[in-house]
Amino acid sequence: MALLITAAGCSSRPSLPTSDAVGQTLGAVFSSAPEETSFLIQDSSPRVGQVASFALSTSDPKDWTVVAICADDVQLNDASAVEISVVPTASYSSQVKSEVKEGKFLDAVNCEDLRFR
Repeated sequence: MALLITAAGCSSRPSLPTSDAVGQTLGAVFSSAPEETSFLIQDSSPRVGQVASFALSTSDPKDWTVVAICADDVQLNDASAVEISVVPTASYSSQVKSEVKEGKFLDAVNCEDLRFR
């Protein structure tokens, strides 16, 4: 399941390199990106044995962890387009962390025209 959204929030954004967003919560990514950033969010829950359940209107961004990301800028606070794959934070086990580190979730994002990971 994929969801396209535009982030909203304050004007002062903490700096977060795109490459450092993996392992962070979706909330941390949202707080680093400009208000006008477009997000495409992929729910990779089935890859960790869970039912896909992410819904922007009901999901708390702090309860979702980024397992793959790409953006149009090396810094999320300067990005205008971001594609993310998330899993429930409760399912982000040491095994999943290892798989993420090995690059096994890289195919969870398409990254067309988004060259920074």
